[in-house]
Amino acid sequence: MNPHASELTPVDASQRIEVLDIVRGFALFGVLIANLNWWSQSIPLTEEQRAALPTAAIDSWSSAFITFAVDNKFITLFSFLFAVGFHLQLRRGEARGVNALPTYRRRLLILLVLGLVHGFFVWMGDILQFYALLGFGLPLLRRFSSKQLLLGGVLLGVVVPSVAALVAEQAFGFDGKHEAEAERLRAWEGMHGGPLALWSYYAASSWAFYSSGVAVGFLVWIAGRFFFGLWAGRIELLQAPERHRVLTKRLLVWGLGLGVLGNGLHLAHERGLLGAELSWVFELELDLAHGVGILGLSAFYLAAILLLLERPRWAARLRFFAPIGRMALTNYLIHSLLYVFVFCSFGLGWVGEVGSTFCLGFAVVVIALQGRASRWWLARHRYGPAEWAWRYLTYGRRV
Repeated sequence: MNPHASELTPVDASQRIEVLDIVRGFALFGVLIANLNWWSQSIPLTEEQRAALPTAAIDSWSSAFITFAVDNKFITLFSFLFAVGFHLQLRRGEARGVNALPTYRRRLLILLVLGLVHGFFVWMGDILQFYALLGFGLPLLRRFSSKQLLLGGVLLGVVVPSVAALVAEQAFGFDGKHEAEAERLRAWEGMHGGPLALWSYYAASSWAFYSSGVAVGFLVWIAGRFFFGLWAGRIELLQAPERHRVLTKRLLVWGLGLGVLGNGLHLAHERGLLGAELSWVFELELDLAHGVGILGLSAFYLAAILLLLERPRWAARLRFFAPIGRMALTNYLIHSLLYVFVFCSFGLGWVGEVGSTFCLGFAVVVIALQGRASRWWLARHRYGPAEWAWRYLTYGRRV
């Protein structure tokens, strides 16, 4: 008798759903751009220093593009896919008559530990710990109807964060701009010191993040994406996209329209084109529009990929992202090491010396190399190094 017959086992390559890997790899590309831009913009520079950057002439346009088309959209896709993966894991267990929850919880515990180590010692922008924490609550959401999941996604992903931010500002005087400037000063000190200075910066910023309640708001924001992911997994939007062409085309059109409107207003507000002093009602409306715009562009990207995969030439191009998506954890962790090496003083020390245009170009180079490296690795191994270790720790045996 097989002692592991009552447990969920690792997914074989032949069982993987390629579209999930493609979207995951594409999402990781966008996350890389956003994070690189954060590192390049995370310290205070004077206007003269910014004007002296080698790409200063077009950095304003590159920064605007990242704000409009990248920021928060790809982490939305990444979070959405985490919930889809959870749904698939439990469905696979049910199909085999196996309770997948014990294995799922072990995976989350290991992910939580990895996320905490990664966040405190490599880069504080870690997302893994939040996925792990919220992941323990995902089984409870399976009882929700599809309409409840969609409503919950809108409430948690858009309405609650916007209202909470406004209440915090009005009632407690929380000044987001002031806190952002304080964070930039802490970043300057951390990145220009050695590893101990960087870890001290991470600790101070993490304490501020958690103690101020911002972490709770971020968890709520991510939870909204999980609601949408469970809904998509339930209707098999990615598993059987051919059955949802009408819905996908609607997501494409409405997502683009709402995305351009919401993100366009946000960009105009950020650039001061809507005036300096705005009423709290208008501020709330802008924040809600931005929240809808983020979801809109994210849905547009997803729908565009699903529709383009129906065309052989585009499908061949988009499959470039599949190996990156299969090794998403490994590639994500490599990105973090890369940020530290490129920007910190004990590496290349380029913080404050490159702008948004560099980040866009560098991200293209990195993802191109990772696409080739991931394909080479997976031609010789079933899993990426981090994925293999995660499975080994989960199942307690070599996989």
